[in-house]
Amino acid sequence: MRELVLNSINDSVALEDLIVKIFSLLGISIDSPHNYLLNRSALLSYVAWLTDDGLLTIDTVGNKLIVSRSRK
Repeated sequence: MRELVLNSINDSVALEDLIVKIFSLLGISIDSPHNYLLNRSALLSYVAWLTDDGLLTIDTVGNKLIVSRSRK
């Protein structure tokens, strides 16, 4: 999962776009709002963990959350 998330971010991507991309790559189809929110929550937790580990950064640009790979 770690590599899937990291490889899905070329330079930077809007958080919602990243969520849709990961769901598509995993073959997750959203058939209800509850299903979307549950899966989104799990993915956001993982993104937060990668951010805490210094692998990703999240910035606010134009009222959107933008996820980028950390430059080390």
